[in-house]
Amino acid sequence: MTSYLKIFGAIALIVIATACESKKPGTSEKEPVKEAWANQMQNLANTLAEFIPYVSSQRNFNDPHNAKLIDSKVESLLNLSHKINEKQMAPDHDPTLQMVSDEFVDDLQRVKSALAQGHRDYAQYVLKSSTAYCVECHTRNNVGPTFVGMKINSVVSALPIIERADFYAATRQFDRALDEFKEVIKTSEKFADWDRAARYSLAIAVRFMDDPNKALEITNLILDSANAPLYLKDDALAWKKSISEWHKEPQQKSPSSLAQIEGLIEKAKKLQRYPTDHSTDIYFLRASAKAHAALEKGLAGEEKSRALFIAGECYEYLRIPNFWSFQEKYYESCIQNSPHSPMAMRCFKKYESSLLSGYLGSSGFDLPMDVQSKLIELRGLAVPME
Repeated sequence: MTSYLKIFGAIALIVIATACESKKPGTSEKEPVKEAWANQMQNLANTLAEFIPYVSSQRNFNDPHNAKLIDSKVESLLNLSHKINEKQMAPDHDPTLQMVSDEFVDDLQRVKSALAQGHRDYAQYVLKSSTAYCVECHTRNNVGPTFVGMKINSVVSALPIIERADFYAATRQFDRALDEFKEVIKTSEKFADWDRAARYSLAIAVRFMDDPNKALEITNLILDSANAPLYLKDDALAWKKSISEWHKEPQQKSPSSLAQIEGLIEKAKKLQRYPTDHSTDIYFLRASAKAHAALEKGLAGEEKSRALFIAGECYEYLRIPNFWSFQEKYYESCIQNSPHSPMAMRCFKKYESSLLSGYLGSSGFDLPMDVQSKLIELRGLAVPME
C-alpha cells in the first residue's frame, strides 16, 4: 500500500469531524452537514495530492531539503488527529471511526518519534505499512457522498494505476476507483495487485454501492482474465453464485434486522471450506455493511453488543488488509458494553481465540505481560457475576 493513503486516513476523519462541528438549526448533534463535508473532502483531498510527491518517493522523503516540510505536515496531522480522536467529534454512533482514529494517532506518534530520532526510512515504512483506514471507513456502507469530477493534479495522474485506484477510493471517487481497479484486473501481472483490486472493488460495489450488478461485473472480469491467479478465479466462481442469490432476494424497504444479518453470516460459515477461505466474502461484506448501518443508529444494551459481535465476526473472516486484528476491538467493545453477561462471555471467547492465534509460535504461546494482563482484565469483565 502507498503512504499517501495512510495520511488520507486522518484527513477523511478530519472531514467527518468538521462536518459535525457545523450543524444546521434543528439537526441532531450527530447529524453531519453533508454539503460542508463534501466541500471539505475536496479541499483536503487536494491538500493530500500536494503531499504525495514527498511521502510516496523514498528519494523525496529522505531529501534534507524536504525534512522541515514533512515534519511540519506530520505535526499538523498529529494535532488534528488528537482532535478527531475525541468521542464527541464522531458523526454517528458507529464506534469504528473511534477505533480507526485511535490506530492513526498511535501510528503518527511512532512516525513523529522516528523522524525526531533520524529514522526516516522507518517513519516512511510506518506510513506505508497501514494505509487502508480511509478506504475501510469510506466503504463501511452507503452513507456519505461520492465525488465526481474532482480536480486531480499531475502527480496523482502519474501514479501507477493501482495506487491511483487507491487514491480515488480514498477520496470517495468510487466510479473512478472502480474503473481503475477493473483495469488492474484486466491488465496486471502481479498477484498482489489482482488480489487488492478484486477485494477493494468488491468492497465498493457491495458495501458502498449495494449493487449486485456492479459486483457481478467485477467477478466476471476475474473469471474472464487469462492471467488472474487460479485461487482468485475459484473465489470468483463462488462470488458469482452468492451474487445470483442476492439478485433473487426481494428488495428491502427497511434496514435489516440483526437476525437477518446473523442469517447471512451463518450461511457464509456453512459454505466456508477452511478458516482463511475468501469464497464467502460477498456474504460477509453484505453483513458487515448492515452491521455498520445498525451501529450508526445508536443501538443500546444487548442489541448493541449483538451488532458489535456481528461486526467482529465479519472482520475476522474477511481479514481485510491492515485490519488483521480489528475484530478484537469489536469483541472488546462488546464485553465493555454488556459486562458479566452471556453475550460478554461469547465475545470474550472470540477475543481470546483471535488474540492467542496471533501469538502462537512453534514453541506455543508467547504472550507479553501487558497482553496477559489485558486478557485477564477482560475475562474478569466478561464472567457472569455470582
